[in-house]
Amino acid sequence: MLTELRIRNLAVVEDAAIPFAPGLNVMTGSTGAGKSIVLAAIELLSGARGRRSLIRADAPGLSVEGTFALDADSPLRERFGLASHETTLSVRRELGADGRSRIWINGDAAGVAAAQEAARALLELHGQHRQQEYLDPESHLLYLDAWGDYGDLLAECMAGIEAYVEAARRL
Repeated sequence: MLTELRIRNLAVVEDAAIPFAPGLNVMTGSTGAGKSIVLAAIELLSGARGRRSLIRADAPGLSVEGTFALDADSPLRERFGLASHETTLSVRRELGADGRSRIWINGDAAGVAAAQEAARALLELHGQHRQQEYLDPESHLLYLDAWGDYGDLLAECMAGIEAYVEAARRL
């Protein structure tokens, strides 16, 4: 769950920190209120292509950072090397005026693929035309597994696959 979003030099925003509450968070407002800027920041954290046109006028670059609360059983803990007592994951993205982009996950340099992986596990955005995500075949198994409540069976299958891979490696 996204707990805080920090935006620096993105479009007209010089510096802003937006806290998010547990559960559903809804952004509403009239045209020009800044909803698209917040969405652009989240998309940058999610590995979307950064464009120099997003950088605030006369700024050397932009920065967005998201802090996420992790569930105790989140696979991202192992993926990003978090200790068992760590409860948050931080994703930071910078885009320079020269067009160069850098991403850090919990302070370690990361690539776009890692940011996309984290975003798939941590974010669910809904909005106009966002239903297109349901057409992505890569997400179909996740939806079916979540609906079917197959957690124990999936864990058992994964353990079997890992045992097979280890036996094949030893062989």
